[in-house]
Amino acid sequence: MSFQQEIRINPRTQAEIDAERAEAALHQPTLSYAQVTAAAAKRIENLAAASVGGGVGAVYQERAVGAYLMWHDLTKGTHSSADNERLSRLAGMPEPLK
Repeated sequence: MSFQQEIRINPRTQAEIDAERAEAALHQPTLSYAQVTAAAAKRIENLAAASVGGGVGAVYQERAVGAYLMWHDLTKGTHSSADNERLSRLAGMPEPLK
């Protein structure tokens, strides 16, 4: 295996590197709280619907809980208690996380 090394006659300064990173960050997609919550609710609803019937359905139930946990982590400190209760209930959690 060979590795290539970039050699620049005029190396970039830290300011140029920072400017490149800032420009790249502008093009990163961002989602609002409402968009993240709507996507999580839709995913949890679909997984919960597939979980009916036992057997393989238990896997879908676990995935619904996983989707809730991901939403909870992503929105920690900003989520509303109503959304927290609603999504935990959809996922089949006995009670919402704090």
